[in-house]
Amino acid sequence: MNNFIEISENEALNIDGGWDWGLVLLGATLVVEVVAVAASAPVSLPVLAAGGLCAASAVGGAAIGYGATH
Repeated sequence: MNNFIEISENEALNIDGGWDWGLVLLGATLVVEVVAVAASAPVSLPVLAAGGLCAASAVGGAAIGYGATH
């Protein structure tokens, strides 16, 4: 009547919970790379470059969040 179908134990084990691991890993890699660049930059890092690093870190964080929820 409502088209409900039970899944087997093997099918249940194959469900990953909706995480897009490719996006999560890509975002984490971007954040790690940004931190590495910022850590190796000279103390007098230009404001524009610092803003770009912050933006790239935000994009990486957004990719992690989006991949974890979709």
